[in-house]
Amino acid sequence: MEKTADYRNFVIFIHIPKTAGTSLWRGFEAAQSAHEIVKKYRPDSPQTTQKYVKQFETLEGRQKIFDDFSPDGPPGKPLFLCGHITALKYAKVFPLNRFSTFLRDPVKRVISSHAAWCRRHNENKSLEEYITLPSARNVQSYHLSGIDVTNIGFLGLTENYEADLGDFSKYSGIDVKYTQFNRHGPEKLELSADLIAQIEELNSADVKLYDDAKKERIRRGGPLLK
Repeated sequence: MEKTADYRNFVIFIHIPKTAGTSLWRGFEAAQSAHEIVKKYRPDSPQTTQKYVKQFETLEGRQKIFDDFSPDGPPGKPLFLCGHITALKYAKVFPLNRFSTFLRDPVKRVISSHAAWCRRHNENKSLEEYITLPSARNVQSYHLSGIDVTNIGFLGLTENYEADLGDFSKYSGIDVKYTQFNRHGPEKLELSADLIAQIEELNSADVKLYDDAKKERIRRGGPLLK
């Protein structure tokens, strides 16, 4: 199957944890667009769209989702697919230029992730302990591994979320409402230089990804937008 550049009915949002993804899909919902909003999180999550839960797990199932919304197939609603998805799995089916995401400063993202992890697991694990967990490292690059991020349709920065949302609206064709959800914990946390350096070392792939995105942003004069 050849995937052309005019699949404008697809918006695939890679929701990297703790990068304002919840705010974005809530804003998309508030816009009340014609898109069918399909969410992929844990199978038992109340946010997950249950009628697609089995299709998410196989290439054939993801292909069926594509076919159901393909402009080359039967007419239907445009699709806004979002969730904690890894890009490579879905890039085998959906056009890469219809993918979008936000990146966040890796240190700030880890701090926010630690606070969320403690709430979810009802634990008081210290930040120093948390950052050594394999699941806490390089989360952003994990979600985007295997693809060239310069070829995706939209790449914004959480630190510039409100302004970048306007460009996301241009990309998606929907006036996405500015909302803030799922914000917890202290806005600022003073860390020692040694701890910051340790977080950066443990997340070196994310640091490079984020730095490269900022450089590309400067070169383009704004967020990556196609």
